[in-house]
Amino acid sequence: VIAISLGGVYQNDQSGFKLPVFKLLNITVNGFFFGDILNRLFAFHVVREKEKGRSQKIFDHYMTSATKIIAQNKPKQLLPLLEKVVEAYNNLEINEIDCEKVGLVGEIFVKYNNYGQAHITEWLREKGIEVVTPSMIEFFTQSFVNQKVNIENGIDRISKVKQKLMPLLYKIVNRRLMKFEKIIAQSRAYTPHESIFDLADRAAEVLHLSNQFGEGWMIAGEVASFAHQGINRVVCVQPFGCIANHVVAKGIEKRLKKLYPSMNLLFLDIDGGMAEVNLQNRLEFLITN
Repeated sequence: VIAISLGGVYQNDQSGFKLPVFKLLNITVNGFFFGDILNRLFAFHVVREKEKGRSQKIFDHYMTSATKIIAQNKPKQLLPLLEKVVEAYNNLEINEIDCEKVGLVGEIFVKYNNYGQAHITEWLREKGIEVVTPSMIEFFTQSFVNQKVNIENGIDRISKVKQKLMPLLYKIVNRRLMKFEKIIAQSRAYTPHESIFDLADRAAEVLHLSNQFGEGWMIAGEVASFAHQGINRVVCVQPFGCIANHVVAKGIEKRLKKLYPSMNLLFLDIDGGMAEVNLQNRLEFLITN
């Protein structure tokens, strides 16, 4: 089991196991970009498709193709593959309708994993609702913001070399992201990209950016971003016992509703012993209110 973390939280030095981080970094970042965009395209089309199951087939086909490219460590091949994805989805017959949208935020595992979230995303889609989920890469690129904030507040002391290196690294990552965004801009599902620093500015209206435990300020930024997109129904999911997530998410509810009076927030604790129908009942109130 390889645990991916930012910083030195889970360091576990083992002489018999060395991971070639720098060799894998490029394909990892590009893989995140590709996966995030593929998920956005799928989420838009799956609730509008005329032939049920076609969106899933396209998703599965290109995810399999991307997996082979990632296994061969050939990041440059992901861009032309994404062009084929956009073309395939643009050619998909859909119903030209304005679907109701629900934003989904919260703890990183239950937010993206169907089983972990008790299949609430699938349930909402069956109701004809488009579920909009923030990009996963943002969970990692928030480090660029966190370091800047911590230096300004005297929380983190790092060398001047590293202080100059991080902005340079961000420019490299962002330049690569823009190449992916240029391709998805050709899709009917495209929405303008918001940088991690734009997201941080929105979050700063709600809480201080030194709140960095768990998802930290990300939840506030994502909810605010949804509000600016006109998405006023948001579900926040967290696993039972995730204290950092509970404190930040529920602690900012009043402030969020003051800033965005039209926002309808639903906090769901995902407990392994909870019946799915209990979650669905609460979701029913959200979408019918």
